[in-house]
Amino acid sequence: MERKTLCVTAMFLAVASAMTLAPVLGAQEHGTTGQHEGHANHAAVFLGAATHLHQKETGFAIGLEYERRLSSLFSLSVFGEYASSKLERDFIFGAPLEVSPIGGLALWAGPGIEFVSEEDETTGDEHNKTEFLLRLGTGYVFQLGKLTLRPTFNADYAGEHWTLVYGAALGMGF
Repeated sequence: MERKTLCVTAMFLAVASAMTLAPVLGAQEHGTTGQHEGHANHAAVFLGAATHLHQKETGFAIGLEYERRLSSLFSLSVFGEYASSKLERDFIFGAPLEVSPIGGLALWAGPGIEFVSEEDETTGDEHNKTEFLLRLGTGYVFQLGKLTLRPTFNADYAGEHWTLVYGAALGMGF
């Protein structure tokens, strides 16, 4: 199976699973672990940086995230990010499964897809490609009244390269 087809299938299955399981599991329990103070849904804006380890370049990253609590321990998220550095521009979409074992601590892992636009430094030519992505990450949620602030650290593996994405997400539960 082609990489692109595999990635799209994995994303579809993750989102379909969340939509199917969320009403059942979410009705049992809504995040009482300190994460989002009892809200089943959470949306946030992410601002940070991305370091492409293979190019030793760092640029900015901005994104949106949505999280659906499945229970006090598990949630499913979807995210979209744009990351840019001197030689590379990426659009990244993913659907990680998140585990919140204690307090505001969260650990996540999941599939994604990366649309890469790279510039050849010597010729100036631009090359586009699509790659399967695996995201591993952690963060900690701080309640700020009705808002949340979550510093995050992610390691993305795509196209045989690692990229570190770090920053903070400001969000709200609903």
